[in-house]
Amino acid sequence: MSDIFFDTPVTKTTVVEYDRFKIKSIHVELNSSAQIVVLVFQTGSECAIYTAIDMPPEDYAIWGTDDNYIINFVKTNLASSL
Repeated sequence: MSDIFFDTPVTKTTVVEYDRFKIKSIHVELNSSAQIVVLVFQTGSECAIYTAIDMPPEDYAIWGTDDNYIINFVKTNLASSL
């Protein structure tokens, strides 16, 4: 029997929820930018993935010495890197 094709392709979407993260490392290019490596955990599981978030020069310039700036930067930019 030959293949029968759909009139339009069928798309399957899987939803994965993440509820926490750990910052594993920050690679800094002095006076320029940073890359933040993050371990992200699925909700209710110890399953995790690594991802990297690039901090462009304009954000790096206002980082200063406040570690909370990094945490908030990751929270704001994490979804686009997954």
